[in-house]
Amino acid sequence: MTMALARPLTYAVSAPIASPRKGKGKIPAEALRYFSEGVALGQLGKHQEELAAYDEALRHREDFPEAWYNRGVTLGQLAKHQEALAAFDEALRYREDFPEAWYNRGVTLGQLGKHQEALAAFDEALGYRKDYPEAWYNRGVALWELGKHQEALLAFDEALGYRKDYPEAWCNKGVALGLMGKHQEALAAFGRAYEFRDRLADGGANLYRLWALDSLAHALDGLLNQNIRAFEEGGLKYIDIFEKSQRDGPDFVGVVEDTLAQLKARLKKRKEQKAFEELEVFIRLMKIKDPFEGWKALGKEISKVWPKGHSVRKAVREMRR
Repeated sequence: MTMALARPLTYAVSAPIASPRKGKGKIPAEALRYFSEGVALGQLGKHQEELAAYDEALRHREDFPEAWYNRGVTLGQLAKHQEALAAFDEALRYREDFPEAWYNRGVTLGQLGKHQEALAAFDEALGYRKDYPEAWYNRGVALWELGKHQEALLAFDEALGYRKDYPEAWCNKGVALGLMGKHQEALAAFGRAYEFRDRLADGGANLYRLWALDSLAHALDGLLNQNIRAFEEGGLKYIDIFEKSQRDGPDFVGVVEDTLAQLKARLKKRKEQKAFEELEVFIRLMKIKDPFEGWKALGKEISKVWPKGHSVRKAVREMRR
């Protein structure tokens, strides 16, 4: 039995383009002015005004693919996905070899639940730009949503082949491996994501949540399958994550503690009584400060889970070493 702690894999959106590509025909000065104004407004978070600026740019030059593209990105930020899709299609109508537009078209289709079409769009983007790690990353998300898990992992690896310092790709690889029950590999991937956590928009808070969840899943798998080694590995990793969070700041400690509390609540709500009881045993083991105390009482509790007793003392000793 595997303790599945399902989490969604999410599509990543690329940013607006700051300047248009030099192409056929000179772009009118007024169109360029409104385009630049839109970019600046977007950086200030004034998205409605940003849209109005792009509309003005397009009024002066309709065949302006970068303005259509930026308009689509902004509409996506406002969760107007159908309108965003139409804007990306306009961008591609005027410039077919526009990998970022194909990429964001794929993102929008994925957000609309059209994963097969999203996959096709990412493939188009990669056809124009093979070394596009974000497109490989999102290709992996689409493949995962389509149930093609091994292919998804290969896509995440392709993304990491082009960009090793890509924490989101390491993190999603960890999520995918964890959902497949490959917890040791998942925890290693989360560890790589942690190396580059300063590049994450939230500073690593969500990484901590996912990392802690997978360590708990690994420990619970050990408890449920009477596998003392898996239990120890998962438990030790959870403690390591908690100690890292203490060094990184109180906000991260809160994330790790909340993860444990949410898991307990989830198991109780689902009436997974066996898993819940074994999680409680795991928590008691973690709280032992002196491994020589409480072994007898814990041994009795563990014996209910592991009839032959197993190496409870060894587990506690290793976890607190």
